[in-house]
Amino acid sequence: MQNLPDSYNNISDLDYFHLYADAMFNSHQIAIMEGNAQQALSILTHLEQLMIRHIRDEEDLLLPPYREKIPTVPAGGAIEFYQREHRQIGSFLRRFIDHQPFNQNEISIVHYFDMCTMYKDLTEHHHARERTFLYRLLDRKLVAQEKTKILDTFTKHQINAD
Repeated sequence: MQNLPDSYNNISDLDYFHLYADAMFNSHQIAIMEGNAQQALSILTHLEQLMIRHIRDEEDLLLPPYREKIPTVPAGGAIEFYQREHRQIGSFLRRFIDHQPFNQNEISIVHYFDMCTMYKDLTEHHHARERTFLYRLLDRKLVAQEKTKILDTFTKHQINAD
């Protein structure tokens, strides 16, 4: 699995976290297919912790300047969309942890993987929205010092959560 970068230079670089999170989720699914329940749960629990921190940082560090510096957001870039999708991502991860399909029949595992597909569709759409609007527009509007302060906080939290 790819590693997270040691630091970020632009807001758009935060997409590396998304790639890392996607790879972690794939590792979780592989562990399920291999019958390694403990590893699958461990990966998923760690992913949830990282994602909760990342979402909190996005909402605390990115959405306020986005609201302030982008007074007319483009269609598809509304703050409410990010917040709703963040809640949905967190809800999916919690459901996955609470309802692991291990030691159940094959149909339960099939249904679990169907839910995984819905989660992946959600995160793919959400990450594309962030790349297209939130990250790109903040890269254009924030000065270097503002970016550095924000990105240093993301990096610090990422290191502490790992």
